[in-house]
Amino acid sequence: MPREARLMACAVVFDEWLAAGKVDDYAELSVITGMDRSRITRIMNYRLLEPVVQEGLTLISDILKSGRKQRDSRRLREVG
Repeated sequence: MPREARLMACAVVFDEWLAAGKVDDYAELSVITGMDRSRITRIMNYRLLEPVVQEGLTLISDILKSGRKQRDSRRLREVG
């Protein structure tokens, strides 16, 4: 999974935790995750991107996975 997709997924989960009241603030997220607060802020800034961009980041891993599967199956056909 690409780095940006992982970070976008973290931002979504962290945002859900904050909205649900599971954590109070970025400082608590920092303690739970072991990341410093500035890193949490940078990750949460992914939520400020346009929704289309956010969706693209989450879908990119699926696109890359399907591309890998196609290449792998092509190699198998060449061997067979």
